[in-house]
Amino acid sequence: MLINLNKDNSTVAAQKLTRTRFIQLLITLAILIGLVSYQTYQYFQKTIPQPSAVLEQNKEE
Repeated sequence: MLINLNKDNSTVAAQKLTRTRFIQLLITLAILIGLVSYQTYQYFQKTIPQPSAVLEQNKEE
């Protein structure tokens, strides 16, 4: 009887663990995607000249 209860409790604990693991995985994926997109945004901000920067270059010339 006790062994059966322990097995049931362990399966419930495992299900809770996987659910929290899944949520943690989703959160980490969201953070990683956010960081990567932010880095690429910054990279393209630096590489592609902005209209204001182009105007300033034209004024200097």
